[in-house]
Amino acid sequence: HHGFSRLFGPSHQLTLKARHNQAMIANSSGDAVKARALYGEVLEVRKRCLGAEHIDTLKTSCNLGLLLLNANEHAAAEDVLRSTLTGLERVVGRNNPLTLTALMNLALTLTARSAAEGRPPPIESEEMAKEACEGRQRLLNEDHPDMMESRRDLGTVLKACGKLEEAEKAYKQALAGLERILGFDNSTTKSVLAKLTALLRERGEEDKAEQLLEEHSQGQQVRNVPEPPKAEPERGIIALVILSLFVLPAHRRCGLGRAAVEHWKQLGKELRADSVEVRVPKEAAAAFAFFIACGFEDVSTLDNDGQVVVDGSEGGTGTKPAVGRLLKLTL
Repeated sequence: HHGFSRLFGPSHQLTLKARHNQAMIANSSGDAVKARALYGEVLEVRKRCLGAEHIDTLKTSCNLGLLLLNANEHAAAEDVLRSTLTGLERVVGRNNPLTLTALMNLALTLTARSAAEGRPPPIESEEMAKEACEGRQRLLNEDHPDMMESRRDLGTVLKACGKLEEAEKAYKQALAGLERILGFDNSTTKSVLAKLTALLRERGEEDKAEQLLEEHSQGQQVRNVPEPPKAEPERGIIALVILSLFVLPAHRRCGLGRAAVEHWKQLGKELRADSVEVRVPKEAAAAFAFFIACGFEDVSTLDNDGQVVVDGSEGGTGTKPAVGRLLKLTL
């Protein structure tokens, strides 16, 4: 990158791309300290020159997040990857390959952080891993190595969530594909083999683990591999809908209602919902004021069938009167 820097300057896109690539090489060579320093420098300049949500900035941020995860700096990795994911979803959408990479890396980060802190993984880690794997399945050929690595990572998250049978299926699918594509002696293939045998031993199936290792050493493909599930259609917008909230009179003004709303907000985030919605009857002025105070926005009028009234038609659709309001909290 020094040549580019002399010719074009330290902030030129070609210079930054060369430094970004140098960071990737340093990381793959095991020099995480040098890679981290380079990624940090490139990220700072790209944010200043290109903006925080330029795709090149987000690529560097995504790589830095993975490096921090591998260095067991889970809190820092989570902060970087959450910010990166938000930017990528806004710039290139949820089904972009880079977005799916950031999504899976964040799922792995949440899982690793939970293990380090001695607590179960959050719901969102499993949801993210499944969404990332399904997204890759829609985009990639079944024999693409990235598809196999996604199944490996899904297995890691499922295992941490205590879903050992599902994890075994994901590991077997990944191992079978990697044995076929990359070969039995490839380091990535070997790493998945190690994960699968460790899971079998954890379940007390020592004989199956030994048999798997023996067959692999003889070049026999893993057996009893379940068919990969068909990829679900790309998910649309998800909204968490509050159907009812009632606090007994004796317990009102104690923060219980707000606590319930905070719980639903957190649940919505873990399920990767886009918003929380509530439909408030016209006569429920106190409920309307409560939800507005909790950060909800008044977005639409509702008729007596619960349908949204077109803006400017306050009397309702046709002869149907307006009977309530739709309130929305964007997550």
